[in-house]
Amino acid sequence: MTAPPLTSTERDRAIDNLVDRVLRTRVECGQRYPVVAAPAGGPWTTSRTGSWCAGTWIGLLRLAADRSSDTATARDALDRARGLGHWVSTDTVSRAMVLSCATDPEDAPDAVANDPAVAALREDCARSLTAAFRPVLGAIPDGTALGRGVRGARTCTVDATSSVIGLLTTSPQVSGASSVAGRHARTLLGTRTSDGRLPAEHRLRADGTGTEPIGRAGAWARGQAWALLGAAAAVRAWGAAWLAPARAIAAHWTTLPVPPPDLEGERSPVDTAATAIAADALRLLAAADSECASAYRAVAHRLCATLARTHLTGSAPWLPPEMPPGVLTHSCYRTGPLGRQQVECVWGEYHLLRALMG
Repeated sequence: MTAPPLTSTERDRAIDNLVDRVLRTRVECGQRYPVVAAPAGGPWTTSRTGSWCAGTWIGLLRLAADRSSDTATARDALDRARGLGHWVSTDTVSRAMVLSCATDPEDAPDAVANDPAVAALREDCARSLTAAFRPVLGAIPDGTALGRGVRGARTCTVDATSSVIGLLTTSPQVSGASSVAGRHARTLLGTRTSDGRLPAEHRLRADGTGTEPIGRAGAWARGQAWALLGAAAAVRAWGAAWLAPARAIAAHWTTLPVPPPDLEGERSPVDTAATAIAADALRLLAAADSECASAYRAVAHRLCATLARTHLTGSAPWLPPEMPPGVLTHSCYRTGPLGRQQVECVWGEYHLLRALMG
């Protein structure tokens, strides 16, 4: 049965609960970066630098400040965004995600969007990403930081594709940036099965002649959501040439349960963060694909409605009332030796808040 869209009252309640959670988390975590809370709604696991999801926390601060008019939160977002310079030279493609999510001008018409120092960081990051492109890989490699080690020089993954496109195609002063973004996108989004499934990761072949997929195409739900976000970015950047790939990826996503299991075909926890990312991606794709816009908006609304009514505290009546409001429950993440766990995570709440506010 298809869930009806949220009413305006339900939507406002969900947004305000998410914003309240951000404001409370900011006080709880101080200058550190929240990453995951396990169990959901519990104490946050934090990081000094925020790891690959630092940008989504800054993005959440900006969205919350825009909604609440909280000047302290807005200032915190600006200070953190200005302090991202060390990511520019960090050997990871995830620096694209950090800078893009933290500073996206479309997220809020705030000081971050209009700050010259932040604009310079975006340009510097685009330049470093362009220089990191490996022609033999056909992509910007994952890089050796964030635990990847030497293997990261030979692999590329789909996660940051939308951010790579967003940063490089809006940096005309960086020579070759848009071309690199296009080649990166073709490698990561171009190897699809006939039903729109994509492998989430590629590696350099042993003989050094191009890349080959790793793993089973379409098996990782969040990988498919990242791919859909990348496809939406590609259509927005380059137009009609990317409509067919984007539609194929979107068509596959609409066949998945809501929320999907983290790993298809295994006894795997579901991942609401994957659904939140997909809802945000479909919102963006609807704005870029006029022919399919109404269908994509309808699916995005359905995904948001299911998440809010079933998995978001303060909106889902069956969740324990003692949990703080605004917690997106039932996201999935590998937190260490315990393997995949159901958690609350900043990237899931960031993309859900964007989808609801957009």
